[in-house]
Amino acid sequence: MLLDMRARWEEVQQDGLAKTADGVTLRTRLGYETGEYEHFKALVEFQDVRGLARDSFNNTFNGRTRFPTIGDGSGTTLDRAQLTYTGLSKTTIIGGRQRILINNQRFIGNAGFRQREQTFDGVTVNNKSIPNLDLTYGWIRPGEPRVRAEQRARQVRQRQPSGERDLQRHQRCDADGLQ
Repeated sequence: MLLDMRARWEEVQQDGLAKTADGVTLRTRLGYETGEYEHFKALVEFQDVRGLARDSFNNTFNGRTRFPTIGDGSGTTLDRAQLTYTGLSKTTIIGGRQRILINNQRFIGNAGFRQREQTFDGVTVNNKSIPNLDLTYGWIRPGEPRVRAEQRARQVRQRQPSGERDLQRHQRCDADGLQ
């Protein structure tokens, strides 16, 4: 069983905006990782972020544009769902939604300083057969970063009455040839 809880307070002052942003949030991660069987193990983890005080910040979809941005909006998401294989000598293969941390995470990482972690859909292969050398190959599904896509979808849902959402879902299914 995986459980991690982190409370966080962040204050942002931004030139051009008279208001100061204050964000008090709680991130909770809950998941489960199986034991290894025949060199395989599986992991699933959900992440929930909630404001602990009145939102006096712009989280990019709450409409509070007179405040500076703190990118930790409330909501629950699937953070990781991965299958790991370790049956090759000094090699680990991970497929699915996963945390990828390369070196100091400057270019590829989970943005761990934020409450809402960035994870990636893809496959990674890590090999340590050569002493003092760690080789990593990864394929990440191309497209908009997942966190931004989820925020945009939530923003659209909040603006529309449920009848409009149902109609759009029905029209989208018809367009895709689904019934």
